[in-house]
Amino acid sequence: MTTLVLSPHLDDAVLCAGGLIARSCQAGTSPVVTVTIFAGAPLGPLSPQATEFHQDCGLGDDAVERRRHEDARAMSVLGAMPVWLDIPDAIYRLNGAAHRYPTRDALFGAPRGEGFVVDRAVGMILEAVPDVESIVLPLAVGGHVDHRLARLIGEAIVDELQPTSTLWYEESLYESQQGARAWRDVGTSGLSVREVTLPDDLWALKRTAVASYSSQLKMLGFAVDEDNISMALRAERIWEAMKLRTEPSR
Repeated sequence: MTTLVLSPHLDDAVLCAGGLIARSCQAGTSPVVTVTIFAGAPLGPLSPQATEFHQDCGLGDDAVERRRHEDARAMSVLGAMPVWLDIPDAIYRLNGAAHRYPTRDALFGAPRGEGFVVDRAVGMILEAVPDVESIVLPLAVGGHVDHRLARLIGEAIVDELQPTSTLWYEESLYESQQGARAWRDVGTSGLSVREVTLPDDLWALKRTAVASYSSQLKMLGFAVDEDNISMALRAERIWEAMKLRTEPSR
């Protein structure tokens, strides 16, 4: 049986839940597989937004290949196995010949007619990781369209498989950037949160894993040197379904 961790992009799961992943790997009770859903290469010309993203990250035509290499290195540090789906990032996806999400406002808005993406991703994940015992998925704080879709995909898998454990990780970086707006449309009904400050050993592993994403660190406001990775990442906020209280028998 497998612990399945869903990541919208090639860094999200480690940034938000790297300590949880490392702890699960160390427990050794089941293999940990991290599936990055939107890890496919562009299928057409880049939008101005995608071009700007590549420039900010120092990426070229091999952007996805390089980012997959970074992710493989990070997963090796934590002890998890990476799986990458060939579905392009929202900044690359097309609707016919037009870019589906051409602006930042669109990128942080509602999905635009992409139910087929949810169905396709669910099928691909169930085929790649058939024996799921527990699942960890994004809460979609910040409202990025790919995070919204990833949560829908994860919850569809939960409905299908009924795993023994379901956890949601919080994208705290978006809250630090957007403030209260980051929580717009984020459903937390029936969920409770616990904040975990990583002990030294797990923090050291997470810091090294985060430093693997060298193309992303400058854009995120971190130094490339792992010793300077933001201490804000040491605290991870993990959500789970609230347990119903039962009255003791008399």
